[in-house]
Amino acid sequence: MFKHLIAAAVVLGLGSTAFAGKYVLDTAHGEVGFKIKHLGISTVRGKFNDFNGTFEWDEATGKLENLKATIKTASIDTNNDKRDDHLRSPDFFNAKKNPTITFTGKKVESANNKPTKIIGDLTMNGITKEVALDVKYEGATKNPWGQDVVGFEATGKVNRKDFGLTWNKTLETGGLLVGEEVTIEIAGEANPEAKPAPPAKKK
Repeated sequence: MFKHLIAAAVVLGLGSTAFAGKYVLDTAHGEVGFKIKHLGISTVRGKFNDFNGTFEWDEATGKLENLKATIKTASIDTNNDKRDDHLRSPDFFNAKKNPTITFTGKKVESANNKPTKIIGDLTMNGITKEVALDVKYEGATKNPWGQDVVGFEATGKVNRKDFGLTWNKTLETGGLLVGEEVTIEIAGEANPEAKPAPPAKKK
């Protein structure tokens, strides 16, 4: 269940300043979240506060590959402590048994040397399913400190029951308390992976 996972998770782009090599998600300028229907008439939004991800981007070939993202399940945040504790319980994510959600990219679709869709394996609650995320490339630039930055958004939908998240309650009207379709929403920035400094020369 989530808005801005997994792609987390997540993807990227190209631009005249783009760096060819490995990128790391900037967790200070990104979000992995979700939204889901409540009582059939409203939308509840949430996010995961602890996540990381990497991918490789080659501007010369327009190739995006080796995308991997990890989310700490216990970091779920829906702005309600009681609800978050329930979501961490065995009724939902079972965070103690399954402390992470992971996404591993397998295939990327592109247009005009820009990624438009990434297909990969999402593992949640101990269950792995193939999912697709639509990608919107936002551009590449340099920040005030001269560091390359790429920006993106990624969205997709999953059915939580496919991952064993089946808890629910039937309403008197016949509807369900919690929706089954979850919209994933990921947005943020990524920077080239810092290379270790060369060892100091011996005098």
